[in-house]
Formats: sequence, C-alpha cells, structure tokens
Amino acid sequence: MPVLSSQRFRTPALLLGLGAVSVFLLFLNDSIRERVFVRDVEVAQRVAEVGTRLATLHLWVEEYVTGDTVDLDEVREHERRSLELVDSLLDADSPMAVDPAGEPETHRMLTLIRPQVERFGQLSADRLRGFDAGEDVGVGSAVDVAFDRVFYGLADDLEVLNRHVTGQLRAAHDQSRLLFRVILVAWASIIAFAVVAIWTRENRRRVVEEALLRSEAQLRQAQKMEAIGSLAGGLAHDINNYLAAIRAQCEVVHMRTDPGEALAGKMETVMVTCDRASALLQRLLAFSRGQPVSPEVISLNRVVRGLEEMAGRLIGEHVTLELDLQRSLWPVEIDVSQVEQSVLNLLVNARDAMPTGGGITLKTRNVKAADSPLESMGDGVCLQVSDTGPGMSEEVREKIFEPFFTTKGKGNNSGLGLATVYAIVGQNGGHITAANRKEGGAVFELIFARSLRSVPATEPSGEVAIEVHRTQRILLVEDNEELRSSTEEMLSELGFRVRSAAGGVEALELLEDDDWSVDLLLTDVVMPGMNGSELAEEVIRRDPGVHVLYASGHTDNVVLSHGVDGEAINFLAKPYSARQLAQAIDKVLATP
Repeated sequence: MPVLSSQRFRTPALLLGLGAVSVFLLFLNDSIRERVFVRDVEVAQRVAEVGTRLATLHLWVEEYVTGDTVDLDEVREHERRSLELVDSLLDADSPMAVDPAGEPETHRMLTLIRPQVERFGQLSADRLRGFDAGEDVGVGSAVDVAFDRVFYGLADDLEVLNRHVTGQLRAAHDQSRLLFRVILVAWASIIAFAVVAIWTRENRRRVVEEALLRSEAQLRQAQKMEAIGSLAGGLAHDINNYLAAIRAQCEVVHMRTDPGEALAGKMETVMVTCDRASALLQRLLAFSRGQPVSPEVISLNRVVRGLEEMAGRLIGEHVTLELDLQRSLWPVEIDVSQVEQSVLNLLVNARDAMPTGGGITLKTRNVKAADSPLESMGDGVCLQVSDTGPGMSEEVREKIFEPFFTTKGKGNNSGLGLATVYAIVGQNGGHITAANRKEGGAVFELIFARSLRSVPATEPSGEVAIEVHRTQRILLVEDNEELRSSTEEMLSELGFRVRSAAGGVEALELLEDDDWSVDLLLTDVVMPGMNGSELAEEVIRRDPGVHVLYASGHTDNVVLSHGVDGEAINFLAKPYSARQLAQAIDKVLATP
C-alpha cells in the first residue's frame, strides 16, 4: 500500500511538476522572446532610420550645391544623428548594443558600416564647404563622384544589414512557434494564451514591416522626383533647341519679306506660337527644375489676371472662378513662374475637393504690418485662394504641408503638391496658412512682403526696326545642326560676319586662321566634349579681348553646374528672337 500510495501521488505530482515547468517555460519563453523581439525590432528601426537620414542628407546636399535653400543645421543634425544611431548599436554600455558574441554577424556589419557613415558625413561637409567657397562640387566633379560612390555603397550595406536583421526576426519567430507547438501538444490548457501571444506578435510585426515599407516608398519617391527633374531638364534643352531653330528660320524669312506680304504675317504667327510654347515649357518645369529664385517686382493682380484663362480651363466648367482684386495693390518681389505654379497647385487641390461642382475665389488685399503673420515681414500683400468644398478636418490641416501626405486615393497623388507650394512660398520670403471658412470650404492665404520698388512699366508692344549695319566678327559654336544653321543665317541678316563650329575643338581650329580674328564668341553651354565655359576660357586665354555670349536651353541648375551664371549679362536663354539676339550681342560688345 505505501508503494501504491506513493505511485498514486507520484504520477500526479510529476504531471503537476511538468505542468508547472511547462507553464514556467511558457512564460520564460514569452518574456525572452518579447525582449529579443523588441530589441531586434529596435535594431531594424535604427538601421532604417540611418538609411532614411542618409538619403535625406544626400538629397539636401545635392539641392544645396544646385542653389536651393537648405537648412544647414538640419543637414548637420542628420549627420550627427546617423552616427549616434550606429554608435548606440556598437557601444557596449548602450542598452541596445549588439552583443558581438551572441550576434557576431550583425556586429561585424555594423563595424564595417560605422566608418562609412563617418566618411559620408565628411564628404557631405566637404561638398557644403566647397560650394560655399566657390569650388567645383557640382554634378560630375570628383567630390560628387566620391560622394555618390560612398552613399550608394553605404545604401547597399544598410540594405544587406536590414535583410539580416529581418531574417533574425523571422528565425526567432519560427523558433518561438516550434516551442509553442511542443508545449501546446503536451498541455492543451494553454492554447488560448498561446493564440493571443502569437496574434500579438504577428500584429506587432506587421506594424513594423508596414513602417519600413512606408520609409522605403518615400525614399524611392524622392529618388524618382530627382530623376524626373534631371530628365525634364534634358528634354527642355532639346525642345528649346528645336523651338529656337524654328523661330530663327521664321525670323530670317520675316526679315527678308516686306511687312505687307501674307508670308510675313504667317511667319509672325509661327514665331508667336514658338514663344508661347517656350513659356508653357518653362511653366511646366517650374516644379522639377529646382531653379534658383529669379525675383521681379510685380503686382499680384497682374499674376492672377495672367492665370485667369488657364485657371478656367484647369478647374473645368463644373467649378466657377471669381476674382476679387484690390485696387492700388502694393507691389511684391517674387519669382513669377514659381508663384504661378503654387496658385495652379492650389486650384487643382480645390477642384479635386469639389467633384460635383462649386466655386473658387482668388482674392488679393494689402496687409498692414500689425496684421502680418511674421513680425519681420512688415507690410505685405495677401493672395487668398478659397473654395466652397467640404473643408478640412483638424488632423488633415495639421499635416497638409507635410511631404508625401495626401488624402487622395493611392496612385492618384504623390503628396508633394502642397509641400511644393509651402517650399516655393518660403523661398520667395512669404508665408502660407491653411484654414476652414466659417461658411464652409477651405481657404489658403499666401502672404508676401511688400516691395518698396515700383512695378516697371509694361514694355511697349509692336516691332522695332533692327539695325543691320553691324560688321563685327562672330564665332558661333552650337552642336545642334539645325539651330546652328538658322542662327548663322540670322546673324548674317543682322549684318554680322559669322563663322560657325559644331564643337569646341572645331572652334579652336577656326581661331588658328591668322586672317580671321574674332570680336565675340557666341557658344552653347552644354556640349559633348568641351563645354561652353571651358571653350570660353581657352579662347580668352588666346585672345583676352574676345567677348563671350552664352546661350542655352537647359534649366538654370544645369547651366550653373557648367560654370555659367544664368543671371549674368552674357547669358541668353533659348529660344530667342533676332531682336533679343542683337540686343544681347550689342550689350556684351559694349561692355569694357
């Protein structure tokens, strides 16, 4: 009996002990798994944050050296924070440190990435200092090549590390599931607890993966927008060359035709169409070109009236457009094309908020210093865009100017429209606000500082006769054959003696002719082989008395990267008329 009694109680005790051990192992496994999971997720998040910050730093440095306004303190903060994140994973005293004994591969990868992050920060600082010092740190420079090489190598290493950490998470997940299955097979009593634990873990994993996917999508979007800007600049150059060639040929025919002939009128129509196409091209490129601000003194009333016809076509017949323009409006100093793009973006946003129809009002008014949103602005001028749509929730209003934020369906919008408006207004020294109207709908107010300069008088219309008695010698260098031929004819019609070349090497060979000296070099900026700036330097080295006039259809950031200041008096944008060409040449030749 004692033996039987002992056996009777031994089995339940053993089962109870096994149950207690199993429950203990269950809770111990869950605790360890949770700590490991949270730490691995934190490592993955920090690696992703390093990648995002470095990508942002790369984008901001590229924008800064192309002339955009960038907060250098933010740039340095990204450098510092990226290095701190890597150090926190390597520092043995940090609670998030990676154990070299427990995770040797992760620790090895971090050890290799750390000097690369430091090197990338140094190259970023070198480019910023070089740009401020006037050094060549633009696209294609040695510093730029090293900068991109380190960045893309670092991006690849971070992606490998991210996959490794994600693999660890999945391996830990698989091991945890295996242990749970063993315990659940032995003890059905803890099934409910296991299901809840697994569901919680899976839910957290999805949240982390979705956050990582969003970060990667934003990075890809930023890179795509940068690529679109470069592509648009190249297309602008080619289109402007074709427009310039067409316009030049028409101008030559027009100059050879009597004013009363029908052919002269047709040529004038083609030239006007070319001018409109060029203006439309520049307006469409306002977002992607990343151009420096080119301010001019103007009345916002004139800007609004200039957009009225286009705005009517843009918003459609189901939306009415009303103008409420204050008389005696103060002048402002803004980049007109950029502000026009901002207004068009706001009009599109308002139109999309009223799919069944409504009304939009463009209103201008003077703003006294006491009512100005910025104390430093003083007196200002307000351009208000309001609609009769549903308005905005408080949550949407707080995020409306954030990049990539959109309330539209997936694939319908990049989320950059209002962020671009915010950036443009800031670049032009202005301020923008968004609010709901009491009577319903949204209202955006763009406020710019009042200019103390007067709006210049409108240029007189009508054609002014062009003098054709000039005798200066011009060397024309243009790689586009059609444009070179038509420009050469135009210069001949203006009375100049012209020789032309398709590139820098051919131009230098023409200069070796002792019987023909040059008064002015008219050269394209972006050409294969030797660019216009390099050619001009060599020509001036041979003959310091030669004047130089640059012409280009490229966007301003590309022109600047080739060593030519687009705002200088020796620059002429394509396409150009015979009058503009003659005036530009006369202006350059008159310069000492």
